[in-house]
Amino acid sequence: MIQLNLLPDVKIEFIKTRRLRRLITLVSILVTGVALLVFVLLLLTTTVWKGRTIDGLEKDLNSGIAELQSPDLNKIVTIQNQLGAINGLHESKSAPSRVYSFLNQLIPPSQPVDLTVGEVSIDFEEATISMRGQASSLERVNELVDTLKFTKFKTSITPEETVAFNSIVLRQANLSEVGATYSIGLIYEPELFLTAAENVELIIPNIVTTRSELERPSPIFEALPEGVE
Repeated sequence: MIQLNLLPDVKIEFIKTRRLRRLITLVSILVTGVALLVFVLLLLTTTVWKGRTIDGLEKDLNSGIAELQSPDLNKIVTIQNQLGAINGLHESKSAPSRVYSFLNQLIPPSQPVDLTVGEVSIDFEEATISMRGQASSLERVNELVDTLKFTKFKTSITPEETVAFNSIVLRQANLSEVGATYSIGLIYEPELFLTAAENVELIIPNIVTTRSELERPSPIFEALPEGVE
């Protein structure tokens, strides 16, 4: 079978060019459509999805703020703060139970008993002590005053020896037929009765303070005689 090409070369080139143009146009339309679709998706993502996300975050933020501002949470925070301050308050409070031990060291047992304490008042805020009692003589009272003046102490907080009592004043000393009565006022170092201070040790001059004597009951406490004010 014999085929004859009756189209001239120019016509053939024109047909090829037209087909290529149609193909390029179709590809361009497809690319434009894809680009338009991507643009629409990005637009929807930016305006719709992100908008909803921001709205959701704002709602969560407002909800969190409302929760933080709720009275119950304020109570919880207040309680937590109070619990956190308990340790500090405990360490800063005073330990009045040390008074008896200190007096037993300052006034060691003696036979016969020549010095007793009838009343002790302590002001932990002002760090002052008032003592009233009886003695066999005024000399014994003066010995007690001198002992207080030269007594030192050391603790776990202050390991160096420090003067324990300051501004010691013999307020009253009266001699009677049965002996002497006295009243002493002094200022003590706050660390002596501080709960946080452990291993509190009094260093008393010329007084034996062995454990056997400290633990032995002693009649250093005795009621003041009637009529003594």
